[in-house]
Amino acid sequence: MHLLSKLKRQARVKPVIGYSDVTALHLFFNHVWNWPTLHGIELCANGDIGAGWN
Repeated sequence: MHLLSKLKRQARVKPVIGYSDVTALHLFFNHVWNWPTLHGIELCANGDIGAGWN
């Protein structure tokens, strides 16, 4: 997280969509930069997940 705080905030807001592997990014972008975030599976991954994960 300390490295993220060194980033220059972008003027253009970009929604962040991701699963548990990007939780730290969700927290940073949502709480520090006030960008919208959505915690959920990426659309392109739906066909890649086995029956045991659904």
